Amino acid sequence: MLIVEGCKRHCKIDMETDQTSRGSESGAPTEQEKASGIMEFAFQMGLPKLYFNGFICGISPSDLSLVLQQNNNPIGVVFGSHQAMRALSVRLKEALDAIELQAKIKITASDEIAAAMMQAGKKE
Repeated sequence: MLIVEGCKRHCKIDMETDQTSRGSESGAPTEQEKASGIMEFAFQMGLPKLYFNGFICGISPSDLSLVLQQNNNPIGVVFGSHQAMRALSVRLKEALDAIELQAKIKITASDEIAAAMMQAGKKE
C-alpha cells in the first residue's frame, strides 16, 4: 500500500490491484479514509509545511529528536516517543518499498551517494 497525493486529497492505492480505498462493506470509513480526512484537515489548517533533504537524529532514554535540514541548514525540530518513531520508520520503509516496486528503481540514501562519489574520486 502507498499513500499518494491526489488533486486535493491523499488516498491509498493498492499496488497489486490499483484500486483506491473507498470504504468498508459496512459503510463505515476505513482507516485510510480517516487518515485522508486528517491529512486534508491538517493541510487546510495552514500548519507549517517543511521540505527537508537532510536530518540529524538525537536519542534520549525517553524520546528521539530529528533536526530537519535543508541544504545543511536547520529548518525545524521534531520530537517523538520511541514507539511513534518506530511506527514512523516502518511506515516510511513501506512507502519507499512500494515506490521502488512500482517504479522499478532503487532509492539511494544521501550517505550512500556521498560514499560512492568519494570512492569514485579516489580512483581518478
